[in-house]
Amino acid sequence: MLLKNSEFNLTIPVDHERFAELQSEYIIGETIQVEGQSISFTKAIVSPLRISLYVDYDEDNSKQIFGPGDIHLVDDKGTVWRNISGSLGPGRDHQVYHFESPYFEKPKSLMIEGSWFRALDKNQLSVMIDTEKGQLLKSPDVKLNLSKISNFDKYMKLDFALSGLDAKDNMMYFLFEGEFTDGDGNHYKTADLHNIVGGYMDGSEPKSQHSLFYVDKLAYKQPLTLTIYDYPTYIHQDYTVRIK
Repeated sequence: MLLKNSEFNLTIPVDHERFAELQSEYIIGETIQVEGQSISFTKAIVSPLRISLYVDYDEDNSKQIFGPGDIHLVDDKGTVWRNISGSLGPGRDHQVYHFESPYFEKPKSLMIEGSWFRALDKNQLSVMIDTEKGQLLKSPDVKLNLSKISNFDKYMKLDFALSGLDAKDNMMYFLFEGEFTDGDGNHYKTADLHNIVGGYMDGSEPKSQHSLFYVDKLAYKQPLTLTIYDYPTYIHQDYTVRIK
């Protein structure tokens, strides 16, 4: 018998203590320089489920580093283990990247490899717009444009067009932090909306996409200043760092 519109909950117990006993921690402690920016690989935790790689970006860097572009792991047999996700540590400059785990393959060696990072000068992290005139007043470069502003009953949707991404960059960008300021320096959060679209691809132009930003429909003192969270500008340097 088929049950329509029914919801089932299945609880699968996970023995976290058992997995904790199976994980190994490797202290790396190596810093590389990429176009004058210091990037430190501090440690890696290897478990049957994944490898977690801890990376610190020097707070004194002139650029804000958003993340690696093509980072991956390679074992002694030449097998590549992909980066599957990432998470912020305590602050923007401390991040953790998760990879497929070769735990059961028991590799003799394991290396971190890559060639580029996403990064932007710290004095270019602000974007200014006039929502009354529909004008983009300040942006990091010509890649970013204000496509349109759509007005709804209680909020406005700002549609930013992003073009000219590098051919090797397959990121879908969510460009801005969740807070912004008006012309008087007052702080606001983005509109509290549910089930919204954060962006979309532009099929008419290769390597182009749109990032959407939602604000409550208020009489803001112009201009508004948004802070960049991630952006497609790059620094390049081949690197190889040993985990074990």
